[in-house]
Amino acid sequence: MDDRRAHGRKATVSRYVRSAVNRYYFGTDRRHPALTLTGPDIPEPTRLGLALICNADPWTYFGSRPVRPCPEATFEEGLDLFGITRLRTVSSLRHVAQFFTRNPDPRGRRVVRLHDAREFTLTADQPQPFQVDGEPLGDWSEVTLRAVPAALEVVALTP
Repeated sequence: MDDRRAHGRKATVSRYVRSAVNRYYFGTDRRHPALTLTGPDIPEPTRLGLALICNADPWTYFGSRPVRPCPEATFEEGLDLFGITRLRTVSSLRHVAQFFTRNPDPRGRRVVRLHDAREFTLTADQPQPFQVDGEPLGDWSEVTLRAVPAALEVVALTP
């Protein structure tokens, strides 16, 4: 999507959907999850085909509709993760549909969820595209994410 935007194309909902569908079917090995989740509070490494990390709810918006993969996420606490261990079309669509419900509770046999985690690492078999707040940071083979409580202090000045 960023390449298209760099060449003057507008970011539209339909372009994001097409980009996600193309990535899902043509840019991902859906049978062999490429990510491994590890961390101090994770008892054993877990293979993931998809990982969304949230520090707030909603995670983003689809037009005007909130997208809520981690409905318990708060900015004040640790990090939340929504992951899927195997990317099958029907179950993936069901999980995505859950993100849009009034009271989302994304669950399933192949769903991995973390809530208020202080730290975890995602390791990829080969470099994967990584982004933070919609900004692409390039392709990475390993990222360690840490929650740092009270790292940001907001100061309001009054006239």
